[in-house]
Parts: sequence; structure tokens; C-alpha cells
Amino acid sequence: MAWTDVAGALQSASATVVEGLLAPHRDEKLYAVALYAAEDGMSVAVAANSEEQYRAHLASEALAGANSPGDEVYYRWATSEWSLERWHSDLFAEANALIRGEDRRDFDRYREALIEAMISALAGVRESFGDRLADVTMFVSVTDSDEAEGIENDSAARLNPKGLADGFLSRFE
Repeated sequence: MAWTDVAGALQSASATVVEGLLAPHRDEKLYAVALYAAEDGMSVAVAANSEEQYRAHLASEALAGANSPGDEVYYRWATSEWSLERWHSDLFAEANALIRGEDRRDFDRYREALIEAMISALAGVRESFGDRLADVTMFVSVTDSDEAEGIENDSAARLNPKGLADGFLSRFE
């Protein structure tokens, strides 16, 4: 298999998800879309969130007395806190089958190629949707990884217009 095939399958699945998220009947303002993989790199899924879902999550946590000053940033950017985590994961079956067929003997190289395929897929989605994604921050993440923040920052810098990228990159300041 070629990683270009993986990137193409990820792009196709991601584009289908994004199309649904941008559908005219949706009353929510999408602000972020991410592709993420688990630390073992065996599969990829999409996560997305809207301003409305973010505010609802903050409100529910506040009612539970669970918010701290840093929580707003965490809830805004942690894909595991988003309302649409693993949304339509069935659409990624083909891509994930291709991923599982890749050689993992050199895991560092494998993981680097996977991250590049994910970035390439989101870059293709951003290009194909044009202005419809003008205000949507896109990035790649690896869950439960000590390297997640660096991966997120690098991918966000590469995938987003400067204003969006700068806002994301300064999220922890």
C-alpha cells in the first residue's frame, strides 16, 4: 500500500463528514475539525465541535462545579471533549483498513507517515471546501501521546490561514 492511498481515503471520508457538518439545515457554527489517531496508530477518526456545543459543555461543567480557569481552553481544543468525537467513524473503515495494512516494524517512521497522511487529507478538505471553512481551525492529534501538543501545533500551522493558526498556537498562553 502507499500512504498516498491512505491520505486519499482519509480525505474522502473527512470531506463527507465535513459536508454534513456544513449542511444548510444545521443551526450550529462549526469552529474546529481534527483528525486523530490513538497512540498505537491503528486507526484514525474525526472529531469536530461547534460554538454552541462548546458553550453547552462549559455550562454543564459549571453546573457540576467542575470548571477551573484553564478548563475553557481545554474544553475548546481537546478533541476528547468535543460533541462530535468519532462522528460517522464508519466512513473511515476503508482508510483504517489501509492503515492497518501498512508496515509498522519501524514504528517511528510509520507514525510519521500516518501523521503526514492525516495532514494531507485535511489540507485537501480545506482546499476543496474553500471559503466554507474560512473560520474553521483544522489540526491533527494523537491521543494519549506526550507529543500531541507538538503534532497539533505543527499541523495547525500548516493547515490553517495565519490568523486561525496563531489563535490556536497561542491557546495555552
